[in-house]
Amino acid sequence: MVNKNRRDYQKIYQRAYRKKYRKRLHAQNKKNYEMVRKEVILYYSGGKAACAKCSHSDIRVLTIDHIDDDGSQHRKKLGASSIYAWLKKNNFPSGFQVLCHNCNWLKERIKHLTSKDFLLEDEIGEL
Repeated sequence: MVNKNRRDYQKIYQRAYRKKYRKRLHAQNKKNYEMVRKEVILYYSGGKAACAKCSHSDIRVLTIDHIDDDGSQHRKKLGASSIYAWLKKNNFPSGFQVLCHNCNWLKERIKHLTSKDFLLEDEIGEL
C-alpha cells in the first residue's frame, strides 16, 4: 500500500512540476536536442559540419541521411525517438551520412523518378 501511495504522490508532484516549469523544461530539452544534433552531425561529417554532396556548411540545414535508403523502416522502428539521440546512444553506427536538406530531397526525388523511368541517365547527371 505504501508503494502505491508513493507512486500516486510522485505522479501528482511530477505533473505539477512540469506544468509549473514547462517553459524552462522546453528550453532545456531544445538545448539538449541541439547539442546532440550538432555532435552527431560533426561526427558523421568528419569534424567539420558539411554536406557530403555539395559541401554546404550551414549547420541549420544539415541533416542525417540513411545511405542505404532504409530511413522509412528505421523511423518505424524508432517511433517518436530522435534519430540523433539514437545514433549517439548506439555509438554512431555506420550507414549514415550528412546531407543538406536540398541534397537529401534531391536524392529521394531522383530515386523515385528513376524507378518510374521518368528521367534519362544523362538528365540525372545534370541534377
